[in-house]
Amino acid sequence: LIGLRLMSVAHCAEHAHSDALAEVLLEQRFPADPCQLRDLRAQLRTCLDALAIEQSVRERLVLAVDEACCNIVRHAYGSGRTGPIDIRLTHANGLLSFELTDAAPCVDPDRIKPKPLGECRSGGFGVALIEAVMDDWRIEPQASGCGNRLLMRKRVTTINIRKVSPPA
Repeated sequence: LIGLRLMSVAHCAEHAHSDALAEVLLEQRFPADPCQLRDLRAQLRTCLDALAIEQSVRERLVLAVDEACCNIVRHAYGSGRTGPIDIRLTHANGLLSFELTDAAPCVDPDRIKPKPLGECRSGGFGVALIEAVMDDWRIEPQASGCGNRLLMRKRVTTINIRKVSPPA
C-alpha cells in the first residue's frame, strides 16, 4: 500500500484540533478498480480548484492521491481480490487532509518504505512520490483487523475559497 511518516505528538495534537473544525470537501466510496480513478482525479481537481490551489500544486496532490489509490488496488487488494476504497478530503486553516481507507488485508506499516527516486527500475516509486508531495503521511491497520487507513496531509499557503453562485 503506501507508507508511514511519523508525526510528533505536538504535530498530531495540532491536527486533531484542526480535524474537528475541518470542512469536508469530498467524501466518496468507489470500487478498487483502476477504471474508477479517472473520475476521482476529476473530482479532486474540481475540489482543489474551488479552493484556488495553484495548478502545479493541485496536479502534484492529484497525482499523489491517484498513486495511493493505485497502490491500494495493486498491492493491498492485489490480484483477484476486490473491495471498496473510501476517500475523504477535508480542509481546515490551510491544511488539506486526504484520508483513504480500504477493506484489504492489513499491511505492516514498517514494511512500507520509499525507494530513492534516482534508482533506475520500473515501479515502486509511489511511496517516494507521496513523501515528496505531502507534508506528512501515515498508514495504519484498522482496529478491526481488516483494512487500512492512509492519512496524507498538505499545508497550502494560498487558499482562497471561491463561492459558487447558484444558477439563476
